[in-house]
Amino acid sequence: MQLTSFTDYGLRALIYMASLPAGQMTSITEVTEAYGVSRNHMVKIINQLS
Repeated sequence: MQLTSFTDYGLRALIYMASLPAGQMTSITEVTEAYGVSRNHMVKIINQLS
């Protein structure tokens, strides 16, 4: 099964956020730095998830 990069990065962002301690917040910048994704691309993905 192949995923689009959009789906792949969306899942990675969700996994990253789920791995944080309860109540801890993160920023899109932190997620993009963790995975080496363009900030603009991640903003589009997160907006789609919200």
